[in-house]
Amino acid sequence: MHTAQTYQARIDDYRHLLNVTESKLRRLGLVRLACFLAIAWFGYKYFSAGFQVAWLAAAGAMIAGFVASLVQYQRAKDKQALYSALLSLNEKELKLVTGGGADFEDGEAFIDDQHDFSGDLDVFGPSSLYQHMNRTGTLTGRDRLAAWLRSPLQLADEIQEMQAAVKELSPRIGFRQDFTAHAQLANETPQDMREIRLWKSAPMEFLHRKGLLITAYVMPVVVLGGILYYAVTGVFIWMLLALFVNWGSCC
Repeated sequence: MHTAQTYQARIDDYRHLLNVTESKLRRLGLVRLACFLAIAWFGYKYFSAGFQVAWLAAAGAMIAGFVASLVQYQRAKDKQALYSALLSLNEKELKLVTGGGADFEDGEAFIDDQHDFSGDLDVFGPSSLYQHMNRTGTLTGRDRLAAWLRSPLQLADEIQEMQAAVKELSPRIGFRQDFTAHAQLANETPQDMREIRLWKSAPMEFLHRKGLLITAYVMPVVVLGGILYYAVTGVFIWMLLALFVNWGSCC
């Protein structure tokens, strides 16, 4: 199949999936409304009919239905966001291969007039090499692509590995586009990477703090001992004390 035809077929597929998903969202919205009204009605009957268990059970069933429809609704919303991202991606690809220009991010922020060549050879900016290559979905990916273009690979084995990776991924359009779409939906911000680095360093900091390490092992034993003491003697003060101390140590 011709490249343009491939992208057009995928555009048609994702438009159809979006229509199906939007219809499903409308149905689930009606189901949630019906469950909510039923919960209110069964709750009213439970209190007005002398607290009969049947009305309470019916209300419980409707609550379960409401929660289930809410879960399904969120899943459908997630699919809708994914299909929208994939539709937009294929529309950009179709525009590019049919000569309409590139709508991908052009990397203008990476232009450096002091660099040996990136400011002169249309490496970055409108209609640049970066814009035609860029299928990244995160800030980290954009920075990595820019770094590769500013400092091209020099070693033969590294170049061959890159060529092998490109050859492997070239025919896997579904995998590549799903990867890009999910990356875009992550909505990475500069703060995210700082928080990830802090999170990665946190376990090492914990291991070097012996007091916290000892507490992590001792407190569950203390709480369990308090629960067992309560089960045997009926005295709950030690169980409560252990729980409060455990809560305080966590805070």
